[in-house]
Amino acid sequence: MIRKNITPFLLVFAAVFGIALSASAQSSQPFFTETFPSQADFNANWTSGGTNGGSESWEWVDDPSGLFNGQPDFASETADNGFARFNSDANGEFNHDVTLTINNPIDCSGRDMVFISVQNQYGYFSNISEAQVGISTDGVNFDYITILEDVRGNDISDPVQIVELDISEFAANEAQVFIQFRWVGNFEYTWSIDDVKLFEEDPQLQFNLTLETPLIPFNYATPVSQAGDFFFGHAYRNNGSQSAMDVMTTLEIEGNNGDTFSTTEALQMSFAPGASDTVGYTETFMPSDTGVYVYSYALSSANQDEQPSDNTFAGDFLVTENLFSKDDGRGLAATQPATIVDNTWEIGNYYVIENPGQVATEAIFSVASNGNSHQGQSVSILLYQITDNGDTQFDDDDVTVVGFGSYEFTDEVGGQAVSA
Repeated sequence: MIRKNITPFLLVFAAVFGIALSASAQSSQPFFTETFPSQADFNANWTSGGTNGGSESWEWVDDPSGLFNGQPDFASETADNGFARFNSDANGEFNHDVTLTINNPIDCSGRDMVFISVQNQYGYFSNISEAQVGISTDGVNFDYITILEDVRGNDISDPVQIVELDISEFAANEAQVFIQFRWVGNFEYTWSIDDVKLFEEDPQLQFNLTLETPLIPFNYATPVSQAGDFFFGHAYRNNGSQSAMDVMTTLEIEGNNGDTFSTTEALQMSFAPGASDTVGYTETFMPSDTGVYVYSYALSSANQDEQPSDNTFAGDFLVTENLFSKDDGRGLAATQPATIVDNTWEIGNYYVIENPGQVATEAIFSVASNGNSHQGQSVSILLYQITDNGDTQFDDDDVTVVGFGSYEFTDEVGGQAVSA
């Protein structure tokens, strides 16, 4: 998934829709719970702080809808009644080290063990992004634990990510415990936080499989003349405390033209806690005609999953008469290389021609700029054929220009699609 890039064609993307199911109850009862039930509760109990060159701060939100193409609705247990969120994307290209700190300390005295559980939806773009949970007994000096390290950059496909930590080292038998969430980053996506709970016993679920990094179609739209086999697969992990038995995965595809496809892969007879693996479906899919195709993954086992919201993933793609497109053209953001030589740079998309004899006639694209400063500027569109020269570098020696176009912007606003 390519994010935040201006492109003379369309960005690599596919429309994805997460299936958000309710989180299950924990195996033990919490002695502290925060569900962010109202703006008043948020204002009274939490303080947004830290350092930030941008305009955003932590805020209370009661709309769990995904903010970006491919981001499903936030599926925390109580997302509908409100949650905390920092919108790094809206903050812009500014370094931030922002904190959300509880105002009233939590009494953990007499509790020999303390665990924290937090439900998140976290997405980042830069390599400096770091999410942390801080624990303090005075509200000033915090010990930090880095979390969500298994989330991959540019992956915003998860409806919910549950973090469970043993914080006994910092909180056990303490009369007052402060909790803080800290995000160091620059122009990331967002971090949403909900259902913060403290337990005396380990709250880890027994059976909790997670479907991760699903493979999406190579193009969002592919001409029927170029539609070869579509490959599917995903990674998966056992986040439960017990082995999962008879793990399997199913892929289903349904087109509005009547095409259907279904395949199931047996994965693990016994899948140990903490284990992870990947699967590529043996069967591939060949569409028969133009249309809109919806695909869905489902991961399951012989055990009843206690957190089913992260076991599924769904999206769609198009088979068209003559359009190639990497994305669905909605809600795209943009950036540029850190270093630009002679005020010119290039970015492009890669398409595979399964059947020769086709002619490219048009390129549809958009750009974005601060203050619409692209107005009055021009862009060149180059169509290359790859002619690999056999060395280890991919550079200008590996491509041949076979088509050329240009476009001059007048009053088009950022993100407005144009064609040349």
